[in-house]
Amino acid sequence: MGILGGMGPSSTAPFLDMVYAECRSQYGAKRDADYPHILLYSLPTPYADDVDPGAMRAAIAGGIRRLALACVDFVTVPCSTAHRYLEEIRPQVGVPVMDMVTATVVKACEGATRVGVMATSETLAWGGYRSALLKNGVEPVVLDVVQPLVEHMLARLTEGARPVDLADTWKTVVRLYRERGIDRIIVGCTDLSAMIGLGAEAEFVDAAAILARLSVAEYVRRREITRA
Repeated sequence: MGILGGMGPSSTAPFLDMVYAECRSQYGAKRDADYPHILLYSLPTPYADDVDPGAMRAAIAGGIRRLALACVDFVTVPCSTAHRYLEEIRPQVGVPVMDMVTATVVKACEGATRVGVMATSETLAWGGYRSALLKNGVEPVVLDVVQPLVEHMLARLTEGARPVDLADTWKTVVRLYRERGIDRIIVGCTDLSAMIGLGAEAEFVDAAAILARLSVAEYVRRREITRA
């Protein structure tokens, strides 16, 4: 398994922990030797307020190619913003790349008619979650009023703030969704996964956790094929 992380830096280690937890859950991993061989490349992408799409695309493609050259069987990218570029990149890199957005939306749509979406401004502008929800007959709800609060949390987390220090902001964001009748929210940014569980009452569909589950399932599938 290849993991292209570093987007943002604080989300990479927690995602790896999610992968290990899925190994224990999906096939009962206990000993060191039970866990997958994993190559992790932490890539500092040129992400900023004035994102250069060409530079982002080149950086992500280059990161995946490095993992492909190391002979990984597949690559997983725990970053919704990066998924904006993956459809174009996939045919160019010579290795399968997992699809976090589609898997997350499938889970979010179960029994739902309206789903909130929380992500970076660039991810929202791209509209990947929005279009996928609409294709499944579910109304995506994005609240402009919460976006400055979301961006504030993301900036502080990247700077090294503890999630607990931002708990009040997180609770305010979730409350604003709840006040508009939204009880299920896609957490479409891996940095924000750390905020889940800080006392805000809602049903969260965590894209990072979904991707970890998908990635381990793919690892298991490939391992079983090899053993056969």
